[in-house]
Amino acid sequence: MATATTTETIATSGRHRRRFYESNAFRIIVLLMAFVVLWQLLADYVITSPLIFTSPLKVAQYVAEQFATNGPLLNDIWTSGQEFLIGFTSAAVLGVLLGLALGANDTARKWANPLLNALYATPMLAIAPVLIVLLGLGLWPKLIIIFLECIFPVITGTMVGVTTTNRLYVEAGEVYGAKGWKALLKVYLPSSVPSIVGGLRLAIGRGVIGVIVAELFGSTAGLGHNIWNASQTLDMPAMYTSVLILAGVSVGGMSLLGWVHKKITPWEAGPRA
Repeated sequence: MATATTTETIATSGRHRRRFYESNAFRIIVLLMAFVVLWQLLADYVITSPLIFTSPLKVAQYVAEQFATNGPLLNDIWTSGQEFLIGFTSAAVLGVLLGLALGANDTARKWANPLLNALYATPMLAIAPVLIVLLGLGLWPKLIIIFLECIFPVITGTMVGVTTTNRLYVEAGEVYGAKGWKALLKVYLPSSVPSIVGGLRLAIGRGVIGVIVAELFGSTAGLGHNIWNASQTLDMPAMYTSVLILAGVSVGGMSLLGWVHKKITPWEAGPRA
């Protein structure tokens, strides 16, 4: 009896190990380790000038010093984090609402599409100086830039989800009295979740770009400002640290949304995180 239990325990442990080795977490760990090793080798043997490149060890040392001395990096992270969260959250909420409304109204969608396409294609790098001239230096121009970067993928994703909703779902909802706004909430919105999540994932990446663009013009704090300032003073550890933090926010945010998608739509495979 004890032998059978031991054998079953070993078999279960082996299955768990195999699952871990086949999981996304294991692949991410391996890729991160390979990235750090290759980066260090590149800094040691290929691009050895500290004026144009740095190593992960020096980046880690810089981060440790900033946290130990309560350096400006902490304020930069706080500033950019606030700007991103406010801009992204407001764009996500308004983008979903507008996407639902436009997706459900053919006439409004046809009139709005040319404007949405034009604004979506306009680079924020061109709009940022205009907003600063109109609104001055401060928080509002930055929030508007991040908001504009984020909202259009959300609107587009939501509209696509609404317009591609299976007619069988709509007809079944009508049988149970789901018409008008009830149909939007109980039929179109659940059916549009995959497209909405796809739009939100795109919005996170664009929002991070918006943070950088917004802080390049007339900013005194933030990770984008730190990238610009460090590039001018050739402080490579500071510059690469800010780049890595912003990249981590983008990748982490998209992975988190993928996980949330799987949890709220278990009937679908969902995008891989």
